[in-house]
Amino acid sequence: MTILGWICVLIALAVLVLWLAALAFIAAGLRAMPRLRVAESGPSDAEADLVSVIMPAHNEVSVIDEALTLLRASTYRQIEIIVVADRCTDGTVAVVNRHVEEDERVRLVETSECPEGWSGKCHAAWQGYQQSQGRWLLFTDADTLFDPALIQAAVALATRRSLDLLSLLGNLSGTKPFEKTAQPVAAMTLMTIFPIQKANRADPARRRPFANGQFMLFTRSGYETIGTHEQARAALLEDLYFALWAKKRGLRAGVTVAGRLFRVRMYDSQEAFINGWKRILTEATNRNIPRLQRIALRLHLQTLAGPCAAICCFVGSWMARIEGWGVWGLVAAVSLAALVAQIAALWLAYPLSGASRWSMWRYPWGCLACALLVRSAVDDLKTRRGIQWADLHYDVQDKVERQPLTAAIRDRLSSPSAADGATKKKGTGTD
Repeated sequence: MTILGWICVLIALAVLVLWLAALAFIAAGLRAMPRLRVAESGPSDAEADLVSVIMPAHNEVSVIDEALTLLRASTYRQIEIIVVADRCTDGTVAVVNRHVEEDERVRLVETSECPEGWSGKCHAAWQGYQQSQGRWLLFTDADTLFDPALIQAAVALATRRSLDLLSLLGNLSGTKPFEKTAQPVAAMTLMTIFPIQKANRADPARRRPFANGQFMLFTRSGYETIGTHEQARAALLEDLYFALWAKKRGLRAGVTVAGRLFRVRMYDSQEAFINGWKRILTEATNRNIPRLQRIALRLHLQTLAGPCAAICCFVGSWMARIEGWGVWGLVAAVSLAALVAQIAALWLAYPLSGASRWSMWRYPWGCLACALLVRSAVDDLKTRRGIQWADLHYDVQDKVERQPLTAAIRDRLSSPSAADGATKKKGTGTD
């Protein structure tokens, strides 16, 4: 029994080390995050720079009305809202037209086709940029919900830190069982690939490039320096592509959590959730099969870690009463410490994605679900099954080519007109 006891000690110790490391990792990320200051006053409406909010939309009739209503309520009045309806076949255009009639700051751009070599979202965003006038360019999605104070707080933070790109992470919707179970784990998995403390390093050479496409606030000059969406035209995760090029071009970038100021309704079905997170994690790892396999293995181990610690704690306590505290007391103590460390780490991590702390008990099942999801993504890559995005299907290569700026884009950026595009532009908002 002594040998069994020491085996239990080693298992519990491994779980304890795992969760102490996770706790330190999360704490480091929290310390490194820039802070949005809601109460921070900005310039007067007359002095504020125009923010062009560009929203690609493909069949978003169920969500876009509320998104536009909240955008129009922004306390930052100097905005123009450009909705690019990309091959919409539902009632999206009618909803947007109603907002156009009610608010002169809202404009609609319709696209009926996507050129070869472009992803639909990138082409729609680029079309919106072509129509924009702002010094600031804010790219967002139709399934996002902005607090009225969000844009002002984001512009103030980007200005205060002299950022060329500010990206925000929002609270993810969590009303359905699959969201409560798997979504917090999926979000944490993404953050282990792109640690937020490394994404906020001031030195571009040491920065781990990361951005969230649901909220990317660029200076116009910064956006044009990295080649606009034309450079990222084939990317299925254009946000990561932009973050990479911001690093390569020496631009200042930052990422932080917006919390209650920014909410995202990502997926309305379990199938959409699976396809969406498969796409995100596949592209986040640059379609690297061995890396995805390591992530799946880690998730399987995390599935077992908590239950193993709980079992060891129970067995240790029970055996200590029978054989004395000795090694079994050590088993119980180390296992209990491991469970406390896990609870503390998840207590800090769950609210970062908007998940309820009451959902932490679902964590092992969430790890298992995400492990199976990642393994499915690996199978898709091995069989070249492609990537499903909404009702569109995209073929995949083994890895994304990280090509330099094309000659046409370099020429345009070095021309006098590019410098003109980087100048500060003002606009007139409505009261």
